[in-house]
Amino acid sequence: MQLERERSQGEKAKTVKDLLTSRCVRWQLLTLAIPCAGLQFCGINLCFYAFDIFRESGVPEDKMHYLAIGIGATELIAITLCVSKSFLIDRAGRKKLMGYGYLLMGITIGFIPSIQLLQDLNSWIPYVNITLIFCVICIYELGPSGVSMVLLADLFLQVWRPSAYVVCGTINWLCMFVIGLLFVFFVGAFIIYFVPETKGKTMVEIMEDFNKLNYKNRTGDIENTDVVLETKF
Repeated sequence: MQLERERSQGEKAKTVKDLLTSRCVRWQLLTLAIPCAGLQFCGINLCFYAFDIFRESGVPEDKMHYLAIGIGATELIAITLCVSKSFLIDRAGRKKLMGYGYLLMGITIGFIPSIQLLQDLNSWIPYVNITLIFCVICIYELGPSGVSMVLLADLFLQVWRPSAYVVCGTINWLCMFVIGLLFVFFVGAFIIYFVPETKGKTMVEIMEDFNKLNYKNRTGDIENTDVVLETKF
């Protein structure tokens, strides 16, 4: 800290424009942007649909408020651990906590729809989904969410940090906006322009549709692929 103070002494705080245009912090900015976007794209927003999952799991409406209290308590405990977990960050390392955190979140979220399909097999299976949602919240708070803010302070010197926090907050809210309002439109546009209609078509015709995308402006390659397909059939 003393070395950083001496190095930045007399320097003015950098603006957001300086941060975005300066070559000396380009990789720091990229390293910051991806985890900030990951905070929204990692799947934590499934918590908005937690009560729908609880209903599908057969939880009565009059018991739902207990689960709401449970989610709140889980977040409070996780945030408390985040505030007091400096020893964990220093011992485990930022990279491990973020990497394994995202990995565990992906595995846990992947199990939720699978368990949802199997919930009629046994009376205790729906409670597994409830437990998984609580696990996702804990992993998110203890891993990606907590470490991302600490990582920001580690990547930049003091003169860059105010602007870095501005960029981090902007990316975070923009990603939330994209997920909440624009994601469905992006998916719809992708389906309209890139997913071919397969009704009443043979495999060869479907491959021809994809070849128009795979070999744009290369008609010779399209014809060769068609010959191979027709030979196989």
